[in-house]
Amino acid sequence: MADSLLVLVNADFPRNKKNQLPKAVQEQNEMLADRYNTQGAFPLTVLLDENGKILKTWDGLPKDATAFIQDIKNIAHARN
Repeated sequence: MADSLLVLVNADFPRNKKNQLPKAVQEQNEMLADRYNTQGAFPLTVLLDENGKILKTWDGLPKDATAFIQDIKNIAHARN
C-alpha cells in the first residue's frame, strides 16, 4: 500500500571512494540535505507532503516498524 501512497527517496552519502555516486546524484543528494537536513543528522527520515513541506522527521533508524508505520498513517489521516 505504501508504494501507491508514498514516494520513497534514499539520499545516500557514501564515504568510501569505491562507493562514490555519479556527480549528478551527489549534487542532487547535497541539495536535498541542504533543504531538509540542515543539522546533518544521520540517518534521518523525513516525511514530506506533496509540496515538499516537512510533516515530521525521525532521527536515527525506527526502533519499531509497526509504530513507525502507524505514526505515518496517523499523520496521513490527520491531513484528510
